[in-house]
Amino acid sequence: MTSISMLVTFRSGGCMEKQKGSSCHICKMALLVLVLVIIMGGCATRNQVLWHKTAAVHSANIVPGVEAEEAAAKIVVRVRGQGLAPEEGSPARRRYNAERAAVLDGYRQLSERIAGFILDSYTMSGEGDMSHDRIVAETRAYVRGAQIMEVAYAEGMATAEMRVFLAPRTSIFQWDGRIANR
Repeated sequence: MTSISMLVTFRSGGCMEKQKGSSCHICKMALLVLVLVIIMGGCATRNQVLWHKTAAVHSANIVPGVEAEEAAAKIVVRVRGQGLAPEEGSPARRRYNAERAAVLDGYRQLSERIAGFILDSYTMSGEGDMSHDRIVAETRAYVRGAQIMEVAYAEGMATAEMRVFLAPRTSIFQWDGRIANR
């Protein structure tokens, strides 16, 4: 058995390796590998997904927080909310209230489409006439990621176009303070 004794010392001039029949080639390669690891380590993605087989060229395929390939598998729910301007107030205040009502109507419609609604009706009648009729519709949903695409106002009526992206077969909604999957 032959044992190779190697003594490596670092001086200000660089690496001095004393070995029989060898040069400083190993130290140069080790230094090169170390430099490459440091340089390429800066190219790490840090938990970002950087894979695209096809480019997303259509604006409808661009979904914030969703990869282009996954966007085709998402369900898009679109609604149009409407709001009327009040009869009193300044023109700016009337427009603001109408646009606010349109956006809130859009959120209500999204809630109804995602989680459904409960319809409660009560009718009181007697002697051939209806004396009291009450119908209450209620919806509760946790709507996350809804986007207001456009708000338009014309002649006292505001409309708000809204959309939300959902994963197939997964609807998360909130009922009485509990979050559940359906």
